[in-house]
This record gives sequence, C-alpha cells and structure tokens, in this order.
Amino acid sequence: MGMNSWSCCSRVSARSAVTWLRIRGARFSERNFAARYPELFYAYVGIGQAADLGQTSQVLYQFALDSARGDGNKQAIEELERIDQPPHSFTDHRYMERWVAYYSEREHPSLSRTRMTRLAFESPAYSWLDLLKIPLGVRYSFQRLWKEIFYETSLFKEAPRIDVPVYFFLGRHDKVVTSEVAQRYFEALDAPRGKQIVWFEQSGHWPHFEEPVKYQEQLLAILRQPESATQ
Repeated sequence: MGMNSWSCCSRVSARSAVTWLRIRGARFSERNFAARYPELFYAYVGIGQAADLGQTSQVLYQFALDSARGDGNKQAIEELERIDQPPHSFTDHRYMERWVAYYSEREHPSLSRTRMTRLAFESPAYSWLDLLKIPLGVRYSFQRLWKEIFYETSLFKEAPRIDVPVYFFLGRHDKVVTSEVAQRYFEALDAPRGKQIVWFEQSGHWPHFEEPVKYQEQLLAILRQPESATQ
C-alpha cells in the first residue's frame, strides 16, 4: 500500500465502520471523524503503521550504517557517510533506501516484484492502465510531498488521541516504516477505548500479503467483538 494514496479505506456495517489507516489516514480520522464522531467508527486498524517518518529515517539510516560497518562494505559505508544522518534530500534518501533494502533482505526477504505484480493483476480494483501508472504515481507523489510527509508530519503531535478502539498490525521485520517507531507511537497514544498491537512474526511491511490467513482471522476477530466491548 502506498502511504499517500491508499491511506484510508472502510468496511461499512449496519452499526459503524472499520478503518484501515496509514499516516494520512490517522490524521484524517483523528481530525475529522474519530475525535469528533467516534460513534461512527467501530475500530482503527493501522497496518504497517507509519507514525513519524523523520524518526523512521533516523532508525533506518543507523541500521544500514551499522550493517555496512559490520559487513566491512566500503561502498555502502562511503555512500552512507557521504549523505550523513537524515534529514535527506529525495535523492539521498534513495541511496539510503537501497542499502536498507540490501541488508534487510538478509534478515527477512521481502515480497518479490513478481508476486506483487501478480497480486495486483488479480485485483478487480485496477485496470491494466492503472497498473502501468502506479510506479509513475508513486514517484510523482513522493517528489512533491517529500518535505511534508517526511519532515513535517508526526502523529505524535497531530494525532495524540484516538477515541475509538485502536489496533496496530505490525510486521516484526518491517524495514519500510519500522515497527520500532510504530511501537513508540502506540505507547504514547491516548486511546481511552483500548489499544492493542498484533505482531506478525513472519512479516515485513506487508502482513496482509505475507500472512494473509492470520490477517483475515485478526480482522474477523475484531469485527466479531460485541459492541459493548468497544464502548
């Protein structure tokens, strides 16, 4: 899921809605609905939850640099030391991202492009033309929203409280937004109707693809809870 464009979806029931949210979804829900009209929502489900991409960049940079030094990888060390600690330009971030991906693959192989493409082709939501445009759309969005997303957005400040039951579905091996920062946000979050982390031990950033059976079971478990349990 792209953080900019797939922020918020909903499954509507007779009583309320379950929202699947990322960083923009959390801001949207907190500012406009969950805080003002919590009776309209059944639960908030953050999948691979992004909370503060400035903090995330710091964590990922240190992971890549420590891994490169431990590996004696001179090229990686030189590139990472050249760009230095975040904040980065869009170009420098891509350098860092390359080495993060290189070393995270050793820890937990990510979904292959072949599988991701197959999943996209199987979706009834997209046409062939849509699929061709996705990479262009992602690049376009990130180039233009770079500063706002990475260095001006923090849910710690913008969504410190959510007035519906909160669930974070986090992959243990996530090196895209890092579960470490998501857990910090979870611990700081004021959620008077309850909050819970569901760990996906065999997943990175894509638990809904990597552990689909568990993902479906957990969502159904949330939906089956008596409404009185979420009041």
